[in-house]
Amino acid sequence: MNRELFFLWLSRMIVTIFGKKISHRFLRLFYNNLSPKVKGRLISVPYLLGTDILVNTKDIIGWKIYFFNEYESSTNNLLRKIIENNTVIIEAGANIGSETLLISKLNPDGKIFAFEPAPIPFSLLQFNVANNQLGNVKVYQEAVGETAGKLKLHLLPKEFPNQGLSSIKEHSKSVQSIQVPMTTVDLLVEKFDLERLDLIKMDVQGAEFLILNGGLKSLKKFGPKILLEASSEFLNLEVVLRFLENNDYLVYAFDNEKLSKVDVNHLIEGNWICFHRDDVFHDKIIREW
Repeated sequence: MNRELFFLWLSRMIVTIFGKKISHRFLRLFYNNLSPKVKGRLISVPYLLGTDILVNTKDIIGWKIYFFNEYESSTNNLLRKIIENNTVIIEAGANIGSETLLISKLNPDGKIFAFEPAPIPFSLLQFNVANNQLGNVKVYQEAVGETAGKLKLHLLPKEFPNQGLSSIKEHSKSVQSIQVPMTTVDLLVEKFDLERLDLIKMDVQGAEFLILNGGLKSLKKFGPKILLEASSEFLNLEVVLRFLENNDYLVYAFDNEKLSKVDVNHLIEGNWICFHRDDVFHDKIIREW
């Protein structure tokens, strides 16, 4: 057994013995995915709702899933609350499928369109969907944005510990850029002849506002729930909030502890869930949180 495999095994034993509440910082004393000495391993592990997921232990998502069985528990908990069966979902920035698999199992009779333009995470997404035989999920190596065409995507080194940071904006560690196909939410609704759209989920490192603009007709027609990551590093949060409010959306920041109303005086960063004013689900979620 080489050194990395030994410390990977040792770290897994530590989590098994002491439980999943062990500090991430403490665990990295034994297996530090952020270290350039760690190369990472492709490992398939049991995952949520009876699925299996192939992860790279170097990448932050894979590291967390391998040791703690989840990447973002607050997002997963929210998805369990808002997703009903037989719904239509567009997921932009699906990465390796850590939430795609959960969405699929919560929505077995629905349709999920999962988009991931970056080559490394897309290869794992494609494998994970096929390996779990998720017939309700279609995957596409494309970006979703404001207009159809091509998008310049800045990529990170394959050994970088967070492949999810590939972005339309150049990162300090970016090593190359590629052109990827780009579509829009409105074009997808037309292409797939969708008669409903229940959720737009996005984690796209700064392209969130572009996706909203490219889906304006669909927002007005269907009033889907919108789940996005709000970071002032990539977005003007006030501009995004005003866009949503002008289109009759109520916006909340959430974590595992609470749901907090977002307004211009409280531009809370983090994960946002946005409900159309006419969405009957809104009141139910507020009561049950």
